[in-house]
Amino acid sequence: MEIREAIRIYNSLFNNKKIRRFEEARSLILEKVSNRKPKEVYYKSSNLYDYYILFPYKSLEFSSDKGIEEVEHKFDCIGKGRIYNSELHFCLSLCKMNEDEIMKVIDNHIKEDNDKYLKELMSKEKSK
Repeated sequence: MEIREAIRIYNSLFNNKKIRRFEEARSLILEKVSNRKPKEVYYKSSNLYDYYILFPYKSLEFSSDKGIEEVEHKFDCIGKGRIYNSELHFCLSLCKMNEDEIMKVIDNHIKEDNDKYLKELMSKEKSK
């Protein structure tokens, strides 16, 4: 599509009330989507990360063939770096895990983190 054609189409539809309502609705939806954040609660820490449990929430997802759908997310978790400014995103919210299963995932990561941290410390000591 050429820019002139796009401008012509835009101008011809600009005063259409249905399209104006569509744009208002779209703006409201985009605002709500960008402001939705799941509740996060601190769980435990390793030597490398502080781990948080994310509680269930609903999000809006856009698709080209279905429009907008509300998607229900279950429990998830994230790790926020203690040493480096980094985050671990587990992306488990669509896996239908419950809170206890998420806690087990975090506990396993804490063990791995602490093992990795100790190995790094020991290798630094050896190199001195």
